Amino acid sequence: MNGNVLWTVDGAVICSAVYEQSNHQIIAGSSEGAIIAWQDKRYSAFDIYAQKIDNNGNILWANNGVRVCTEGNDQLNCQLINDNTNGAIIVWHDIRNASNVDIYAQRINEDGFRLWDTSGVAVCNAAGSQFSPQITSDLNGGAIICWTDYRNVSGDADIYSQRINSNGDALWALDGIDVCSADNNQEKPDIISDETGGAILVWQDNRTGSADIYAQRVISNGNLVWTSNGVPISVPALDQTLPQLIFTANNNAIITWQDRRSGNYDIYASLVDTIGRLAGTPVYVDNQENLPLTFQLFQNYPNPFNPTTKISWQSPIGSWQTLKIYDLLGNEIATLVNEYLPAGNYEKKFSSLSGSAWNLSSGIYFYILQAGNYIQAKKMILTK
Repeated sequence: MNGNVLWTVDGAVICSAVYEQSNHQIIAGSSEGAIIAWQDKRYSAFDIYAQKIDNNGNILWANNGVRVCTEGNDQLNCQLINDNTNGAIIVWHDIRNASNVDIYAQRINEDGFRLWDTSGVAVCNAAGSQFSPQITSDLNGGAIICWTDYRNVSGDADIYSQRINSNGDALWALDGIDVCSADNNQEKPDIISDETGGAILVWQDNRTGSADIYAQRVISNGNLVWTSNGVPISVPALDQTLPQLIFTANNNAIITWQDRRSGNYDIYASLVDTIGRLAGTPVYVDNQENLPLTFQLFQNYPNPFNPTTKISWQSPIGSWQTLKIYDLLGNEIATLVNEYLPAGNYEKKFSSLSGSAWNLSSGIYFYILQAGNYIQAKKMILTK
């Protein structure tokens, strides 16, 4: 490789049809060359077209590309993967039903012919609209697709996913599985194969009011194996947006995003393994033998106490957890925990002589643990 131009000076023409061709995507061919797909306005509305070229820059399919989908209204934002037989699986969001946007897909063989329904197969046509599909191989001739989904009656965006086989049949729940439906918007997903028939997904998440980065792994049968609604990858102050990821040779995913924690946009990256641990820090613990099987908040010890006591609890899954102290009137006295914690056993010390709890009077107090949807309260007695 010496940087010499090997094809026509200024580039080989892939499509020069009338009007606009845009949003092109490219993948390597199974044996050589490349397959390119794009949205095409030659017939007034945007359609999806594709073309194949060899290593010499020769066009292998029809001049100006083959039709992938030419249904009414617009087909936009196509993505594609190699089908491992010199063809491609292409996915897009589709406005053929003018009342909402859906996700459709098509498979093109090595000769440029459509293998599924000529209009494409519906990956998701649930109520509301579905946008911005991303796609990765299922390593068995099919694909795993994810997208931003507005079926939620609240109007918030969620992340959904579906697996389709080499015939275009859906293998998971009708209209896809719910990957994340936390509060507020989850959007702009990316997806990569986990090299075992499943996938790792990452997205931009506004559950706390500002944009953070969360991720989830789905295995080949559609089960989600990390914490419900995803593990936090990056949750500092201000916004983290536009995540992307790749899968490495040592069974890890590297995730990158743009990050405004400094006040300006910077680029950050992190590594997560297939059990959800971030760069050596446990996010999802893999030592199953030592993990608790149930939630439990234990009685503080000693009780009664003066001036300190210990509060212990266990959690069978990772989740955002809070542990707070209240008086008999329901006034919050102290927050001992307010953070994401992996599955495990925990203990916190509470002192009536520190922080906001300084110089508490004798009496009855309550401590309340919330871990995901689990909430439990217990009574403790301070004596002086």
